[in-house]
Parts: sequence; structure tokens; C-alpha cells
Amino acid sequence: MWSFATGQKPFAEKAHDVSLEMDVCNRIRPKEIENAPKCFSDLMKRCWAFDTKLRPTAFELNETFIDWMTDIYENPAPTEISEEFNNAEERRLDPTSEAKVAALEYLAKHLGDHVENVVKNIDQVLTTINDINPSQLNLRRE
Repeated sequence: MWSFATGQKPFAEKAHDVSLEMDVCNRIRPKEIENAPKCFSDLMKRCWAFDTKLRPTAFELNETFIDWMTDIYENPAPTEISEEFNNAEERRLDPTSEAKVAALEYLAKHLGDHVENVVKNIDQVLTTINDINPSQLNLRRE
């Protein structure tokens, strides 16, 4: 659920090795997703429960997702669930949201000078992209 919601690999900043495996066994979990609907965060945390008996079953997950989809798309009156998701979506789309600022900071940290150069030369980058003739590219599908 965390990867689905963030579009990122958990613990992307760490090597995926035995050390990370031990951290996960010692109950280390990814950062909480800011601005996520509470019901989503609560369910995700249940999936991370150390005691496997406390984790939701595949059947329960399926039923929960169906209930959420019904509340969001088919119920004409707003519900607590649909309001949670709508509010989370509004926060996600807010250009000043903490999540977007954090994502930009992450990119700046990991791409450093490359991002600075792109920002400084954005007009040139966009012109270059617009001038590319797709027939000149060697694009192969795997």
C-alpha cells in the first residue's frame, strides 16, 4: 500500500540487503505518508503488524477496497470515507503541500547539480526536447 500511495520503493535511501531485512524484522517501517486518508493509513499500518494474526486477510483487504470504491464513486451522499479521500486529494494537489516540498528536496539532494543545471537552463532543455524528431531516436521495445 505504501508503494502504491507514494509511487516509490520503500527505504529507497537504503541498500536492500541483509541489514535492511534485519531492520524490518526489528519493526522498522517506512515513513508515514503525509496527507493520506486516515482510513488508508490505519489499514496500511495493520498490514505492517509484527503479529501476523493482527494483519488483515486478503479477503478483508478486498472487501475494504470495494467498500471504499463504493463510497467514493457510487454513493451520492458524501460519507466519512469519501470525505477523507477527497480531502487527501485536495492536499495532494496543493502545490505548497509538504509532500511536494519533500519530493523536491529529495530530488535536489539526490540529483544535486543536475537539477540546478536543468532549472538554470530550462528554456534550452525544453527547446531541445521540442526539437527532437522521434524518427531520429533509436527506440526499441523490450
